[in-house]
Parts: sequence; structure tokens; C-alpha cells
Amino acid sequence: MFAALLGSLHVAPATASGSFSLPFDSAASAGRGFAGLGADTEDPSALLVNPAASAWQTELRTVGGFHLAAYATRFRGEARRAATDDSRVDGGNGGNPGRLDLPLPELVAVRPLGERWHAGLRLNAPYGITLRYDPDWTGRYHAIDTIVRGIEFAPSVSFRVHDDWSIGGAVIVQQFIAEFSNDVDLGAVIQRQATAEAGADITTPACAAAGVPSLPGKYDFRNAFEIAQPGIGWQFGSLWRWSADGAIGIDYRAPITHRLDGRAERRRDGWTAQQLRDDPCLAPVELALTLQGRSFEQTVVQPALRSSEPTGFTSLFTIPESLAIHWMNRVGALTLSAGARWTRWEAIDSIRFRFDNGAPPVTEPLRFESSLRVTGGLAWQAADRWTLRAGVAYETSTVDNDTRTARAPDGHRAVFTAGLGYRLAPAWHIDAAAGYLRTGSRPVSDLATASGSGNRLDGRYDALRLGYVSGRLIWTPGANE
Repeated sequence: MFAALLGSLHVAPATASGSFSLPFDSAASAGRGFAGLGADTEDPSALLVNPAASAWQTELRTVGGFHLAAYATRFRGEARRAATDDSRVDGGNGGNPGRLDLPLPELVAVRPLGERWHAGLRLNAPYGITLRYDPDWTGRYHAIDTIVRGIEFAPSVSFRVHDDWSIGGAVIVQQFIAEFSNDVDLGAVIQRQATAEAGADITTPACAAAGVPSLPGKYDFRNAFEIAQPGIGWQFGSLWRWSADGAIGIDYRAPITHRLDGRAERRRDGWTAQQLRDDPCLAPVELALTLQGRSFEQTVVQPALRSSEPTGFTSLFTIPESLAIHWMNRVGALTLSAGARWTRWEAIDSIRFRFDNGAPPVTEPLRFESSLRVTGGLAWQAADRWTLRAGVAYETSTVDNDTRTARAPDGHRAVFTAGLGYRLAPAWHIDAAAGYLRTGSRPVSDLATASGSGNRLDGRYDALRLGYVSGRLIWTPGANE
């Protein structure tokens, strides 16, 4: 059992769940609370969320835009070696792990293929997060870097069944890119497993008798995962216009499964294999194994060394399905919009990792909750060329006070947005938006279960604050003055 447990110590990167989903789509909808885009028959970027919405575009239109976001939060508390000697893990609070992220693209082209058929192409990034804690912070055994990117390219087609109803579909090619890193307290793992087999802690008294530090914190190594794999999914949408001024749309995104082939790099923190073999703390473990006719080298040393060596790995991970409804209605100079999107994160109950070096696989349980985002916004045609926008949104969290971790310090999100549009010329239109997202202060009690160390991070995260700006340029080549 000892060798099997140590051999499985290839720490699985806890995914960030819905914490890495992003609401950014059209720069216009980003100014009105992300509301109603899938029912907007005038915005070519509507096919980002509903491929059926492009069926009312009358000519070739292209969009080039970006979304740029930065966020901040801070941890207040400490990590302790709760399952071993209950000592405090040294280090600071990690600083502000939030970062100014890379610009997210909004690239769209839509073209009529006849009276009723339309084709579209899009490139966007609906998933992304960058968390970078100080590498020596107190929670380094839980998380240091968490970087996730989900970039999508999707060709789509729409068909106007009749004057008031359209359907559409898209094939989604998604590139999933992720990097995870953390430190691993190998000494704490060895002590826990020796205690479990012996029925009592036999290593700490041996350390004290030899006048050397105990095992927890002595044999750390840096664990870093890198993943970059594509996946393919599909999307279906429908849109119904009950009048020239009002429409309602729905869209369904199917799950996208990724086979994650990656590399786990490990770097030992200043210790050698010989130091592990000669550690007097492990003398009683070696004696007990020898009396049982078991090899200390094969049972403890080799599995521990293997766990701290680089290896490839394979896993399957699924971005879950989602269902959304979009509504828009024009009343004079005002256009009202609303929407809701449900994402089934609770369908992902675990993630399993297999390692190339023959170590036993690791299955990490995931306790996500499905999320719901509700949105509302308005646009005011202030003048012939100017449009002003505002909106709000609220999204429930995929983690709660029992499941929040250092990789997913999320909570329920409230968003406030504003934006404007300006028609430069018949062929050119610009949109800009800005918004502010905020969660409340959130408690965290994160147990490092994947590594087996039993270390716990306890405290609170300050309110998470995210600010973003969006901008885009729409070109309609065939428009006339």
C-alpha cells in the first residue's frame, strides 16, 4: 500500500471550473450587460452566441475587435500542515494573483449565400483565467500558477425558414491551453503514510532523537503541468421575430471533450535522492519494513523519487453543455434586452490522470455547481450616428464556501457595464464598452487532497474586482454613402 500511495503522487491540477468562463462576446453587448445578443438581427457578432442570428444580414460584414480585462483579489489567512504536525506553512499572502490578461479576440465574418442561407466564421475566446501567486506564499502547496485559455474557431450556417424564423448551427474547434503549478510537500505525504501503516507517528520521534528537522517541508518539489489540446463540439440556435422590433433567440452548446496529453515537470527543492535514503527520520520505517521482509528502497524511496520526476500524462476533460435564451425589443429610440445562460458544470464529477511512467492513475473529485447568468440592458439611439448603452448582469458561482480553492477563488458575480456606438460612415461603425465585475469577500478552506499532504489553506479572499474595456470596428464593404 505504501508504494502504491506514493507512486500515485502525481498531483492532478485542480481545474478552475466555471471560474474561467468569460462573458465577453460582442463589444456592443459588453456595453449593455451582455444581454440580448442572440436575438440581435443587426449585430454580425450575434453568431458568437447564436448561429441563427446571422440569417438577417443582407450583405458581407466583417468585425475586428478585442476585450481586455484585469482583475484583483487578495488572500488573508494562513496554511497549516493540518494532517501532520499542524505547523504553519511559512510565506506571505501571495500578493495579488490577478493579472492584466492578454487581449481576447472578437473576429467575425458573415456573408449571405442567397436569399435564405448565410455563412459565418468566428474566432473568440470564451474561457480564460490567469492567476499567479508569489511562488513562496503560504498557499504554495495548493496553487502558484493557474493559466487557462479556451480559444474557438467556428464556421456556421443559418437558414431563414420563413420571414420570422431562422435556425442555425456551428462546428466549434476549440483549442484548450492550460498551465498549472504548485509545490508538493513530499515529506508530509511520507509521514502521513508511515503513520497510517504503523498506527502511530514513528518518524517525528526519530527526527527529534537525531536532532534533525521533521519530514514535513523537508522534501518539497515544484510541480508544473502544461497542456495544449484541441477539441470539437457543436452549437445549435434558433431565432423568432414576432415583429420588426422584437425577437427572441435560444442556443444550445454541446459538451466539448478534450483528450489532454501534457507534460508534468518536477524540480526538487534542494534535496537529493541520497539525502532521502539516509534521513534518520526514516530509520524506524526502514526497520519496520525490513522486519516484514519488505524493501525500504522499493517501498518508499523509489516511489517517492518517481513522484518527483518529470513525466507525461493523459486525461479527459469536458467543457460542459450550456443553454441560453436571448430577448430584444425596440421601443422608439430605446432597445431593451435581456437574457439568461445555464451551464451544467455539475455534470463533471471527477477528472482522471494516467501517467507515462507507469505510476498508478490519480482521480481527483470535482464538486462543481451549475451556474446561471442573468442579464439586462438597454441601448438608446441618442442621435443619428450615436448609440449609448448600459446594463447589468449577475452570475452564480460554480464553487461555494465548502468547495472554494486557491485555484478558483470565485463567488457570485455582479457586473455593471456601459458603452457607446458611433457610425463613422455607411461602411464603418465602431463600438466601445467598459465594465466592472465584483464578488463579495469569500471564505476558503482548501485541503490539498490531490497531493495527499493534508495541508490546509484557511482564510478569506477580499472582494474580487475585474475591470474590462472592449472595442471593435465593423466594416460593411458594400455599403454606399
